[in-house]
Amino acid sequence: MNKKQFTIRHLLMAFACGVLLVCGMSLTSSHRVSSGVYGDVNGDGSVDVEDLNEVINVILGVSHGGERAIVVSAESLSFTGEVGGTYTQRVTIGSDNLRGDVHATVLGGNGAFGVAPTSVSLEAVQRGVELTVTYAPLSAGTHTAQLMLTSDGAPNVTVSLTGTATQSGAFTSKTYIVNGERFRMVAVEGGTFTMGATAEQGTTYPESNEYPTHQVTLSNYMIGETEVTQALWQAVMHSNPSDWGDVEGPVECVSWNDCQEFIAKLNELTGETFRLPTEAEWEFAARGGNKSQGWMYAGHELIYHVAWYKGNAYDVGEISPDYGVHPVAMKSPNELGLYDMSGNVWEWCQDWYGSYSSEAQTNPQGPSSGTKRVYRGGAWGENASNCRTSTRRAGSPTLYFNALGLRLAQ
Repeated sequence: MNKKQFTIRHLLMAFACGVLLVCGMSLTSSHRVSSGVYGDVNGDGSVDVEDLNEVINVILGVSHGGERAIVVSAESLSFTGEVGGTYTQRVTIGSDNLRGDVHATVLGGNGAFGVAPTSVSLEAVQRGVELTVTYAPLSAGTHTAQLMLTSDGAPNVTVSLTGTATQSGAFTSKTYIVNGERFRMVAVEGGTFTMGATAEQGTTYPESNEYPTHQVTLSNYMIGETEVTQALWQAVMHSNPSDWGDVEGPVECVSWNDCQEFIAKLNELTGETFRLPTEAEWEFAARGGNKSQGWMYAGHELIYHVAWYKGNAYDVGEISPDYGVHPVAMKSPNELGLYDMSGNVWEWCQDWYGSYSSEAQTNPQGPSSGTKRVYRGGAWGENASNCRTSTRRAGSPTLYFNALGLRLAQ
């Protein structure tokens, strides 16, 4: 700064001090009008050095104002994208009469939203800085959250965040034909549910392997409309291991290992990636997915509407035509249009068997190792309680008997 500039600045400051002094003296004047305190330029209720700075800013042509406030370029952000992608938008942060740090926090939502950096510094009045908001959807559907902006001396500001995600590719039910045999895979939209012995599952003993209940979140997947039939097994494997000789019935007398061999050959024939459902996928589908009505059994509160079980397929006696395994899809389907998820034959799952944890999980795969594999759903010779959607059983991967089959997943 040269001598001339120095002199001008001091003159300006002296003038400002004089203005402030007069304004300050007016605080005690009986002639003060009702519009407010003359010397309180920034509106904080007192005349002090901050008001002097404001007066100087006026003289120097710098923007000034009253209340401190965070200013945003948008009050809401709306994202669209596909599950598995990452999408970003920017929001510009400015201020009225505010300098310092502005902190950003995401509130609510399903964990798909993020923000960086989490704190920004406003170095001068009205200078804008940018926050990058990230949307990384974990499941299809609409997700919402809030971006909360806070700073000392300023009211909080909320920016609404809305994201709409779709599953990559065409996610619809699909019918396949293998060596002339037709079967259908049903699209199950991902969601969150409580897995285990929930209230509608009836009374179970506290030591049951269905406890503790826990929250599970699943991505989209596909599951077989029916159990794998003897006809489909024969079309792929050119043999039929079943005790019950009805090709329209579910295949049984197959071990977990047998199922893996069948699926490998099916994938070779179709070029697809079929597999057994995880235990969580199986239960979510049996409960009706996001369309669940909260039934005890897969599709109804009264078991005989949806299942072949001890009461109508075993107690009738061996001479009855209703004794034993039945053709698939003879009973009513559940909310997703899936048949026989309660009763008829047990169904192998992919997971090793293990105890439940109370912790929330996303797309759980079960224990990393074990000695037994899970099977679910009950069967034609089981009591009704063993056909509930939360019932769990397990056996060696080599186990097989005439009430144990499988259902495909993708």
